[in-house]
Amino acid sequence: MPFYFIYLLKVSVSLAVVFLFYHFVLRKLTFYNCNRWYLLGYTFLSFFIPFIDISPVLEQNKWTDSSLVQWMPVISHSSKIEAGTIRHSGLFTMQNLAILIILTGMMALLLRLFIQFISFQKMIKKARFISSDSMKIYQVDENIIPFSFGNS
Repeated sequence: MPFYFIYLLKVSVSLAVVFLFYHFVLRKLTFYNCNRWYLLGYTFLSFFIPFIDISPVLEQNKWTDSSLVQWMPVISHSSKIEAGTIRHSGLFTMQNLAILIILTGMMALLLRLFIQFISFQKMIKKARFISSDSMKIYQVDENIIPFSFGNS
């Protein structure tokens, strides 16, 4: 597997752990600023966690008797190619398919974010401006849940 696919897999797992911890432990707490700092900090940290090399610790073989380690799948970085054999990879390999799925998901979510931002701008244009202190407050005459976005 190429490095970026393994990196994306590790980032996805670490982001899932961050989200699950927030969802099951911190979500119902009322320390909103602490929750925001947790989400920002550990989300940022999740992009650097895959670069931590734990192979020296694993090479000591103190973990081989652990039942938790026995359940983990083995991912090998080596690929054996016989001498004189030329591999022809077609257009639709598993690697290209995985990249295509990831890029399609990214584009769909980017389009969704763009549509949400445009609908937010339309809502601001229809809303009545109330206060211009440190935070802009708008009165929306639609049946929506109150929310904040940026400084509004």
